[in-house]
Amino acid sequence: MKIVYLCHPNDGQTVEDLNQLRRICREMKHESVFVAPGLVLPQYLDPVTERELALKHRLALVILADEMWVLAEDLTTEMWDEIVEARNR
Repeated sequence: MKIVYLCHPNDGQTVEDLNQLRRICREMKHESVFVAPGLVLPQYLDPVTERELALKHRLALVILADEMWVLAEDLTTEMWDEIVEARNR
């Protein structure tokens, strides 16, 4: 199975955003293993006060993935950092 990193905005996530991430993971669970930092990192990191540390964690996860799916039209600075990291691998 391939590992897919879900690149999405981490600021101001709504319940709808989180439900979208969960839905993608559920619907595609037989084809891929998903890395969805928006579902996991807020469990132990505060994306506002620990923004820099959260980015380090996300970038470490990016390098484990076989591919990345970008789930937004308006990219944040952190999303660009993740995309650049994925392209530089």
